Amino acid sequence: DVCSSDLNEISEIIDQLLSLPETLNVRDYTTMIGSLRRVKIFKKALELLADMQRRGITPNEITYSSVMSILATAGRWREALDMLVIIKESAPSGPDASTYTSAMIACLKGNQWSTALDLFDEVCQTKIPIPEGMYTAAISAYERAGNWRKTLELLREMKMQGITPSVFTYNSAIFS
Repeated sequence: DVCSSDLNEISEIIDQLLSLPETLNVRDYTTMIGSLRRVKIFKKALELLADMQRRGITPNEITYSSVMSILATAGRWREALDMLVIIKESAPSGPDASTYTSAMIACLKGNQWSTALDLFDEVCQTKIPIPEGMYTAAISAYERAGNWRKTLELLREMKMQGITPSVFTYNSAIFS
């Protein structure tokens, strides 16, 4: 587990990196944001994203994915939805399955299962392949909604798509 002194030290190291005279690039920022993913400092990740944009550095899919992962882990569903809008507007290829899954997980952690299901429905209207983790998030949301029929339907759909449900997916489905 990470203690508050470790978090402060990591934040200080990032501040030192930002103060270096060398020009930082998207890879440097993505690495810094990725390091925050392990310690769940979502505010610092959002600050870094804003800083790179102020410096004219365009985030890439990995950068956005790292930020979304931190927001999901922290259960920051509002920020995750805001970030999803930004990605839709600025990322050339738009959000990917990982990004949507992270937004869904953030919503679930924030007790916003209905919003998580809206995101799942949005993805179903695209050509984005739905991975096991997204199915699991949707099944968990339907479980919270008390819609056991839909959880079973998604399990069948996963199998038809050749996706093997995890133990967690099965547990979510049977507890609905």
